[in-house]
Amino acid sequence: MFAADSTEFKEGIIQSVSQPRVDMKVPSGLVVDVSVSFDGNQSTYVFLGDAETAQMGYTTFSYDMAKILEAVKAARMKYQEIVDGYETAKDKVVKCESLLKQFDPELKRAVADAARWNEMDARMREMEAKQNAFMAQLGEKINKFVEAMEAKPSQTTPKKAQQSNTLL
Repeated sequence: MFAADSTEFKEGIIQSVSQPRVDMKVPSGLVVDVSVSFDGNQSTYVFLGDAETAQMGYTTFSYDMAKILEAVKAARMKYQEIVDGYETAKDKVVKCESLLKQFDPELKRAVADAARWNEMDARMREMEAKQNAFMAQLGEKINKFVEAMEAKPSQTTPKKAQQSNTLL
């Protein structure tokens, strides 16, 4: 079994194959139930009654390794196309986003809101920086004033001393 979506190969053991039965949903009309054991876990799959290889979604089942090899090559080619087209697809995503911003009213509003928030945030940071600078300058002036006051000798005038004596 080769699962192309996970690029995983598992070798299993067929446990049982049912007798062909009628299923009107398939072109040939005949299907068989096949029980396969992978790593000790058993699962049952429904295959076309006349098929050597079964394809279920992105998973290929076959007892023929040449068929598994074809599936691996096809998956590699698909994924290589994706890798080769990555830059082109990336450019297209960017262009689509640009068009969405231009035409989608909700996205247009969200982009405008984000721009306003960024502008307000920048203004708030600017005001905060100015406030911090002002507070630093004010602190320096207060420190200089306090230092100047501490450097002056304390003088008591005789009148004040006399007045305080008279009050007693």
